[in-house]
Amino acid sequence: MADASGSQPVSSEPVFVVSMMQRHGETGVQTHLNEVLKYLKARGHEAHFIGAVESVRERLVARLLSGVLRRAIHLHSQAVHYLLDCISFYAIRAELRRSLMGRSSWIVYAQDTRCASAALSLKTGKSQRVVLAVHFNDSQADEMANRGVLDHGDWLYRLTQRREREALERVDGVVFFSRFMEQQILRQGVEPRSKVVVPNSAAEPTPDLHAEPRDLIAIGSLEPRKNQSYLLDVIHEAALRGHLYTLTLVGSGEDRTRLEDIARTLGLEDQVFFTGTHPAASSLLAAHKALVHAAKIENLPIALIEALAAGKPILAPRVGGIPEIFSDGVEGFFWPLDDPATGAAMLIRIMEDKMLHATMSSAASMRYQTHFAPDLIFPKLLSFLCEMKPLPSSSRSEYI
Repeated sequence: MADASGSQPVSSEPVFVVSMMQRHGETGVQTHLNEVLKYLKARGHEAHFIGAVESVRERLVARLLSGVLRRAIHLHSQAVHYLLDCISFYAIRAELRRSLMGRSSWIVYAQDTRCASAALSLKTGKSQRVVLAVHFNDSQADEMANRGVLDHGDWLYRLTQRREREALERVDGVVFFSRFMEQQILRQGVEPRSKVVVPNSAAEPTPDLHAEPRDLIAIGSLEPRKNQSYLLDVIHEAALRGHLYTLTLVGSGEDRTRLEDIARTLGLEDQVFFTGTHPAASSLLAAHKALVHAAKIENLPIALIEALAAGKPILAPRVGGIPEIFSDGVEGFFWPLDDPATGAAMLIRIMEDKMLHATMSSAASMRYQTHFAPDLIFPKLLSFLCEMKPLPSSSRSEYI
């Protein structure tokens, strides 16, 4: 079967996209897996989604145990998180086993290391391939520790690290979305059997014609790593200089209450709007003038790529894989996370200089078309994903 570009053939093996997250939501993981499924199905390729949330829901005992544990999570958080992980793991493994039964060849595209481990436990032959997508930013263990789910160095942290390393080394292939993340993993001494670096992609957003027009938008879960409090500080600094900008914060998470308190303290109640979880967050981009981002570390955030697709200038920090998305002074600015005053000056410049805004908007659209459009990215991603020939013994790395 040939891909849309008519270049390399793509295997006809069924692809199972598997994730510990539910299918729909505002995270980059969910955007990515849905874009991959849409691309495969549009080309007549057999593709299925298997999610831990859905798998648990379909199993009475797992659903009941999960419900009880979630109500008790405040009592022994780490032990409860471990048990919830075990329930999700075995539920998704059971659903995978049921879906793969009777198939001698298949491809599992795992969106996290636990799903990769579940798929590896069911693999019996060379015609069955498990490929892992590395969506995390340093390690899953560190991300969980930073969110307070576990403590750095404790038993659950060490267990998570060990499982992560084992999955990275055992899967048939690893997909990195940025050179930054590839180097992070290699520096840990991990050697995947086969790897590729291919950027994220996203479809051009369909505008929500009923969205209320505002100035700025930030898309992402409300958690400490995303650092949305910096955005509030910048908005406040701009207000002190006589520029009142509105900000839409799209996403949900444990930081929402703290952010709402900061907004009230800074007197920004009439400028900052919390939408909570949104089923199509990118559809709101058209109603805003620029996308702002303040994460302390990032892999290759899809929200920024969606902003390019919508022709919106970007203000974001020079961290992680973000410099691989846009260039400073061309499609936006890299702003300093330790200096809200300088950030405010950059924001005011983009918002008040109409010619600069128009130039950056045009450059953003061009950057998307030449670097991140689905028809550029997905044929190459799927060429790697669906490659069923035996892997060489030595590690192989490609950059797309």
